Amino acid sequence: MQALISVTIFCDRDTSGRFDDWIAHLEAALALGDFDESRKLQLMCSKLYGEAAVEFDTFKLDNPFRGRSYTEVKSREITLQGMNQADLSKLVSALRIAVKPKPRLFASPEGPAGRLRKLKATVTALVKYERIELNYPRAEEAQGYAERLISDAIRNGDCHKHTMEMADYWLDEKQLIHKLFKVLVPRYKEYNSSYTKLVLGPKTYPGYYAGTAILELKGNPFPALQPATQNYHYWLHNVLLDEAKREFRVAKAESNTNLSEPVASKN
Repeated sequence: MQALISVTIFCDRDTSGRFDDWIAHLEAALALGDFDESRKLQLMCSKLYGEAAVEFDTFKLDNPFRGRSYTEVKSREITLQGMNQADLSKLVSALRIAVKPKPRLFASPEGPAGRLRKLKATVTALVKYERIELNYPRAEEAQGYAERLISDAIRNGDCHKHTMEMADYWLDEKQLIHKLFKVLVPRYKEYNSSYTKLVLGPKTYPGYYAGTAILELKGNPFPALQPATQNYHYWLHNVLLDEAKREFRVAKAESNTNLSEPVASKN
């Protein structure tokens, strides 16, 4: 292999285009005939793992692809990447709630591990009780994880290994896994909106607003937190009141007009 001191390849991951175009650029920029098979595959994997913008200045790499040819892997990966780029939006279902870009003020004195334990306990309690009241930052963040868990359960079912691992991780009480797939999945299977609802808690006045919220699963057996809005405009007593108001305004306008007219003097 021809010794190369330094080779720099720059491909912006946002503008580098399709995977097969990147391969063509790679083969045009480098004399790949001077590379061994493992080096070619390592360069290819730099794109696959999302690190196309990288400086390659060393060739002392391991050979994890021993016995596999670059040509064979390249054709296979071009096919797979073409399929993945076409169906990228179908790999992971989008959340049906708005995720705010601002950071959440939710921390734990136990560090990240304690923070995760709190979130797991929140998701577990939500699936178990279907309506919980807690601090708003914690409820807002736990809502996203609950939405993702239910969405994956509906999408993949209980025979999918990754989905079952996620359910086992997020639900501390293992009997709730059965409820997730046998109760919640049939309930939300035909839903076109989010599966959870977040409502701000009541504010005590005068006093300090603690920022509480109520997080609930839709379709729970409890009474609604917010009354359903209805149009009462066409109810009989409202129609009669509107007509009485209109007649009063017309009569008042006529009286004002009569008062403003000048009275003709008699000679």
